[in-house]
Amino acid sequence: MEKRYIGIKELSQYLSVPEKTIRWWVWQRQLPYRKFGRLLRFDLYEIEKWSTESAVAILK
Repeated sequence: MEKRYIGIKELSQYLSVPEKTIRWWVWQRQLPYRKFGRLLRFDLYEIEKWSTESAVAILK
């Protein structure tokens, strides 16, 4: 079974951005997340969707 939910540290490695950036995006509500008690978890399927939807087209 594939892992579906990951934490901040894993997500920062997955997206190659600092953990501080992940926390900022969460605070700004720019990144999809779930709270389980006090824990923040990120659904890999939602992150992939968010990543493709928020991509900026490169103009030539």
